Amino acid sequence: MYLTRKEVAAKLGISPATIYNLMRSGELPQPVRWSRTVLRWPLREIEEYEQKALDSRKIVPRQPPKPIGRPRRRPIEREPDQPDDH
Repeated sequence: MYLTRKEVAAKLGISPATIYNLMRSGELPQPVRWSRTVLRWPLREIEEYEQKALDSRKIVPRQPPKPIGRPRRRPIEREPDQPDDH
């Protein structure tokens, strides 16, 4: 079975334009040229590439998100006998 550029992009979770960048860098397997304008990638080679990419991926511990904006002030402590001004 062979995949189109859009199908390869969808399978790998990348944009179709990124495929050409990966081909130029030698990361992605070269496609089979069926005609002057028709390129197809063997499914088996794309699956092997995907597995190789997953195996070589480094696991980075996820960092907690940084707060957005200014830090909150501590709430004003009121004495129990004073009424709230709401």
